[in-house]
Order: sequence, then C-alpha cells, then structure tokens
Amino acid sequence: MPLGVNTAIVKNDSILLTKRDDFHVWCLPGGRVEPGESIAQAAIRESLEETGIKVRLLYLVGLYSRPKWDDNFYHIALFSAQPLTNNLILQPGEVVDAQYFPFDSLPKEILLGHKQRILDVQNAVKGIAKREDYPNPFEEKRINDIRKMQTESGISKSDFYARNIRVMDETEVSIETAEHLQNGK
Repeated sequence: MPLGVNTAIVKNDSILLTKRDDFHVWCLPGGRVEPGESIAQAAIRESLEETGIKVRLLYLVGLYSRPKWDDNFYHIALFSAQPLTNNLILQPGEVVDAQYFPFDSLPKEILLGHKQRILDVQNAVKGIAKREDYPNPFEEKRINDIRKMQTESGISKSDFYARNIRVMDETEVSIETAEHLQNGK
C-alpha cells in the first residue's frame, strides 16, 4: 500500500491550507510518495508543487492510517514545516486557492481527517500514530470514479463533498493512538 504525505506549513500562528480543485474543500498540502524518494523529500516536493512554497521540515507530527478505505493509499505521514519562501504559486488542476488561516479561524469546509491533523500540529504533537476509522462512503470506487460521480450529479463540488463525505461527524470517529494499542485498549 503506497504512502502519502501532508505538510503543515506554519507561520505566525497560522497554517497554510490549499483548496482542492476536485471538491472545493480546504486541506493540508500533500500527495503520494513517488518511487525513489524519501517521505521527507515527498513532503518538500508536494509543498512546492501545490503552493510554490519552499519549506524546511521541522518534525514528524505523526502517521495517520485509514485501513477501512481501499483507495490504494491511506497511510499519511504528517510533517510540521516552516516556509522558506512566501510567493504562492498554485498547481493548476489540483489547487484553486491557498491561504494562511489562524488556528482559531479555520474555514468550515475542511477535508475529512484534516481538522484533527491541524489540531495535532497546533498542540505540537510529535511522533504519534493514529488510526482513523472513518467509513468509506464510496466503498471501493477510485478517485476518478468519484470525480465522475460528482460531475454527473449536477451539484457543485462543495455540495457533493458535503452530502457524501462531510456528513461523517469527526467527533464520533474512533481514533486509536499507538499508546492505546500497547495498553490493549
């Protein structure tokens, strides 16, 4: 199962979020680890590709696994990072907007799981392993199939996301840490 990365780019008590082109929701920059690159190299590359920002990785926040999703990858390494440059250059076809948001003023529409990751960054969590037991609303469909469903639905990208994914209240989701597993909880 391939691995993905997210990067939390933090500046002046604000975090950089990108708005995805496919569902028009905000998220942390990230993507897949490419063959031949390390996890850290992928985080740096994805940050630059999606936002135009060069970063210095500060630490590994944690690993987030979503084993109930069968989309070919759902183990994500999250890094906290410092921006080295300031000019935002958005990746066409993937990112429609990017902005820094104060931690206490995050947008409403955030990609599933990312609110918890942002909270972990805000709380300076380091080296945690979390299991996200969100049910997959699309069963075994691949992302291209889901995008086709959205197009054929006739509703906006953000409405499609809200009806199919955001309906899962993150406060009711079971998240296990490595500590729970070691203690048999």
